[in-house]
Amino acid sequence: MRMCVQTRCGWVVLLAAVCALLQPGVTGAAELEMNEAVTYAHVGVLLAVPKDFDDRRPTEESEVMRAVRIVTGKPVQAVSLGAYCIGPKDTAEDFADAMEQNLAANLAVRKFNVLKKTLITIAGISGSARLLKYTFRGEATTAARAFFVRRLKADDVSICYVLTVEAVAQHDDMLLPVLDRVIKTVKLTAVQHPVLLPVRLSVKPVRDERLGFAVRPPINWYVRSTPMGISMGQTDYLTGGRPSPLVTVAVAEVAEGAKSKACMKKAIQPYLAAAREGGPSVDILSHEVTKMGGNLAHQVMIRLTPKGSPATRPGKEPSAPDARQAPGEATQLRILRVICVAADKDRPFRSYAMIMVCRTAEVKAVRAAMDTIAGVFEVLSSTAPDTRPADKKAAKKAAK
Repeated sequence: MRMCVQTRCGWVVLLAAVCALLQPGVTGAAELEMNEAVTYAHVGVLLAVPKDFDDRRPTEESEVMRAVRIVTGKPVQAVSLGAYCIGPKDTAEDFADAMEQNLAANLAVRKFNVLKKTLITIAGISGSARLLKYTFRGEATTAARAFFVRRLKADDVSICYVLTVEAVAQHDDMLLPVLDRVIKTVKLTAVQHPVLLPVRLSVKPVRDERLGFAVRPPINWYVRSTPMGISMGQTDYLTGGRPSPLVTVAVAEVAEGAKSKACMKKAIQPYLAAAREGGPSVDILSHEVTKMGGNLAHQVMIRLTPKGSPATRPGKEPSAPDARQAPGEATQLRILRVICVAADKDRPFRSYAMIMVCRTAEVKAVRAAMDTIAGVFEVLSSTAPDTRPADKKAAKKAAK
């Protein structure tokens, strides 16, 4: 389950509509115990969820948080928050309409119906709320969604927040109480560049047994699998709404005995070739020997500067990027760290590359973030403990 929502005022009309759908004996909102409120500084929102909801790692760039209530091993209710950079003239109503069209067109969604629309006020900002009913992969679902737009005039940025509470049909008696309590916790905070925030690592690692590695992503970063490894990061809403930092782990089989230094040189060639053909200029800021996963690694840090920007004009010193620059025009710092290793005789010889991309000129912050994440990277042996749930291991054993 996934989705996204936010505070109070015009919610009276919406909540009355929700009540008509709920079963008798609704538990009061005041009876719900809440977790401590969490600040999502990169998007400038603070909110709390009920204590019986478990955090789930975001998987999309626009997903800020998601928490799920599990009953007898099945997700029955979810609270989520999404945030999107939109145009200066786009409204909450416009964005709500567009999201409804996308949801209705989703092949996993059937019997989509908008039961209610109403205007609301959230954190002092006028917005739009929708009450929806549909089936998702055959599961009857009720959802309340709220949209409001925050204009950051100093940064020339508009953010549409989408807060959603949803529940399967058998548990929609808890939709109203959860919605009511979460709404009361929502507050706005300063929007910050994620690369400048402290990197706090999650306890639970992401493991890829097929490619033979594990890493602990930072808390509140989204993570998704790729054919070559994983991609993870946070969206920077002050520089165009693109991931920054963006960290990619890419794995490739290489010749036995391949060296990380040679792999590194090969990896930076495309940047140099692009610069020769009129692309961003490339400055190699450092090239050093370090470690990754306990193995000897080579690392290079480069700065990519668009041609014609102040940093590439004669007599101009490089400066921090303007938050109002178009996304493609921002200065980028990239760090590439590579190891070449075979974990054991049952694993092929592979290169493991960790690449960090940041739309900033803050070298110290980027280097510190890379050191923290690469410091918990692990190359898995073929005999490494399997941390998958017992039922999945049993299913795999039965399949054999």
